[in-house]
Amino acid sequence: MGVCPTSGVPQFVGPYADRLEQSYRGTSSDVAKAVLCDSVVSEAEAAEANESLRNCLEDAGLINIEIGSFGQLSVEFPPGTDAATASVFDAREQRCETDSGWYPIIPLYNDMRTNPDKVDLDPYIADCLVRYGARPEGYTDADLDEEFMHDNPLADIPHDVFEKCVYDPLHN
Repeated sequence: MGVCPTSGVPQFVGPYADRLEQSYRGTSSDVAKAVLCDSVVSEAEAAEANESLRNCLEDAGLINIEIGSFGQLSVEFPPGTDAATASVFDAREQRCETDSGWYPIIPLYNDMRTNPDKVDLDPYIADCLVRYGARPEGYTDADLDEEFMHDNPLADIPHDVFEKCVYDPLHN
């Protein structure tokens, strides 16, 4: 973890400086602030955030917790959970994400890891979807943007193609 200033907001550097500052200002988690203040989110810090989230969710009573390699979170409510109790579990999940620092640490870690130069990924995503046959030739980033204007964008894309093209399009 970085060494944070005793007051104020750190001077962030690099392509993600604006987003780091926004995340730093927007989080109430001291853990997240300590991780973000040096403008780097290391693999060890990300692993620690994932473990902290997992522990918090388990303590909150959630089960079958899975955290994917790109921060995809899947949890289940205990058997017999009714709608009212489900909303309590949802609130606990949100609190765990915030209190553990998982959010914003993990989204930043994944973006910085897969797109270190912070380039516009939409053209790469569109090209990847075409390359894997999930969209027709001629499909562009404008078409992708249009899809995201509607409910359930890319819902018809096979899961493995979705992960490759959306989560890490520069390397697929």
